[in-house]
Amino acid sequence: MLYVSHNMNTIRRLCERCVVLDKGKIIYNGDVEKAIEVYLGKNTKFPPVVDLRNIQRTQQHAEGIQLTSMEVLDRADWTVNAGEKLRFIIRAKATEELRHVGFRARLHCVDGTSVSVLLARDLICCVADEEIEIPLEADISQLVPGTYYLTPSLYGVNEYGAWHFYDHIEQAVAFEVKTVVGFNENMPWDQKWWGNIKLPELMDLRK
Repeated sequence: MLYVSHNMNTIRRLCERCVVLDKGKIIYNGDVEKAIEVYLGKNTKFPPVVDLRNIQRTQQHAEGIQLTSMEVLDRADWTVNAGEKLRFIIRAKATEELRHVGFRARLHCVDGTSVSVLLARDLICCVADEEIEIPLEADISQLVPGTYYLTPSLYGVNEYGAWHFYDHIEQAVAFEVKTVVGFNENMPWDQKWWGNIKLPELMDLRK
């Protein structure tokens, strides 16, 4: 049986051997975990400006506004140290007048597991043919070291309370949280076993 997927969790569960393709050519054939490392290393990039205009959307959306790019602020690429906040700009192009457009970005691991959501309600009011540029700051200080993806969306809510997407782009932006000296008392953090958010240590109630 041949199973084709970008979901690392199901690949781990179902497969005993993997083949990794790059532009139609086999670049790895063998162990599952090694194949996942090769795939993720080949597909993870952190350019400071991510052009969203020509990325294929996977679902239908309402007309009116579309994301055009996302750019990281105050750094050379989408890489932050553990404990830092992430500042970035979203840019969008409107084709009609709109009010109360919100921005959200699902934050997830490279295997597709959801971690959290970055949310800005009622962020945009715009007129037709307007180009919008909005700087934002995300407090991701609790994320542990590792690679993550953002799936950004623009959404609206009608007078009946029903919401809809104006734009939605799966895994549009990759970013990396790097470890720092002293993080987790220098114990290596493997997301597969430890998770993605470092919570405070448990309190010993005997003391």
